[in-house]
Order: sequence, then C-alpha cells, then structure tokens
Amino acid sequence: MFRLVFAFSLLVGALGDVANINEAIDQLLDSGRAVLRANGQDKIALPNLDKVIDKKIFGNAVIHGEFHANGGIFQDPTTIRRTGDVTMQTEGNKLTLTASLGMDLLAVDYGHYTFQLLAVHSEGSIHAACARNSLSAVITVVHDGNRCNAQLEHARVDDIGGFDVKMSGPGDLNKLGSLVIPWVLNQFDSLVKSTINGHLEDALRQAIKNVNLCEKIPL
Repeated sequence: MFRLVFAFSLLVGALGDVANINEAIDQLLDSGRAVLRANGQDKIALPNLDKVIDKKIFGNAVIHGEFHANGGIFQDPTTIRRTGDVTMQTEGNKLTLTASLGMDLLAVDYGHYTFQLLAVHSEGSIHAACARNSLSAVITVVHDGNRCNAQLEHARVDDIGGFDVKMSGPGDLNKLGSLVIPWVLNQFDSLVKSTINGHLEDALRQAIKNVNLCEKIPL
C-alpha cells in the first residue's frame, strides 16, 4: 500500500512539474508575442524575387524569360503557440527544456509580380498559405547556488510545407507555370525559415529577460 501511495505521489509531482513548466513557457511566448507586436513584426517585409529563365528548345535554340516579384510580406509570427507538453532533461545543475511550437497563420504575399517569356506575359499578385508548420525552442536553466541563469539556445523552424500558391493575373502564366512555380516554392521555403528563425529568436531572447524562468522553474 505504501509503495502505491509513494508511486502515486511521484506521478502527481511529475504532472505538476510539467504543468508548471508548460505555464512558464506559455508566459515566455506571451512576452515574445508582445515584443514582436511592439516592433511591428506581425508582418515582416521579404526581399524581392528575381529569376532569369534560359530554356533550350529545338536542340540548341535558347529562349529567354524573366520573373520578378516585389512588395513581399510574411505573416504572422505573433500567432506562435505551444503545440505540446514541454520536455525536460536534467544534467547536474542544468535543466534543458524543449518546446514544440506552431504558428496559426503562416502566409506569404507579394503585391506585384511580372513574368515574361517570348509572347507569354503575366502580372499580378501572389498569395501563398502554408498548410503545416512546426517549430521548436530549446531553453536551458542553470542553477549555481543562489545564482541562476536562463537562456535561449535556439528557436527555429523544423518543418514547413503544403504551400497553396495563388497567382492572380492573366492565365498565360499557367501555360508555363512549371518553369516558375517550383522555384517560387523553394524561395518561400528558405525565406520563411530564415525570417522566422531570426525574428523569433530575437523576440524570445528579449522576452526571456522579462519572464523570471528561474523562479518559475526551480531545479
């Protein structure tokens, strides 16, 4: 009977630790979202897209085309949230926390694009919504006597995919879209990852100064 009660007590204690740590990370994310909003980073400018297309036809003949897009905007890092329980790993006086994250809205817009290849011409706007995304943040908390230090190791995109790309404008682009759309998707993948990683890390590093994780997560 004693063993059963003791095991139950350990389980309740472990569940309590997870709940407390989840709450602490949620507060950190709240602060991070506030930092992003204060910096006007719910929408983030993206660099222009430029591609020159030289395609061989009829053996050695080469046709030349160009694709350009500007007015790029990425949104919305302020929709970041925790998607599962925070995992914990202890090593001596160091506690490592790994948080699984996701964004409720991840979309890319370009206000204007132009595409020209021989007689084929199209221009309009681009909207791309991402169907899936997963991110993670790793935080370490180190206790050394009465001193404690909490720091963000990294926050980054682990996976994005399923972009649904819609390009307005004349239908001519649809005739040769296979020359452009795969390249555009690859650009979105790399641009979004680098944009999120940089801005999210900066925001969480600032936020960690505002949330006393050492007090909320005793080792």
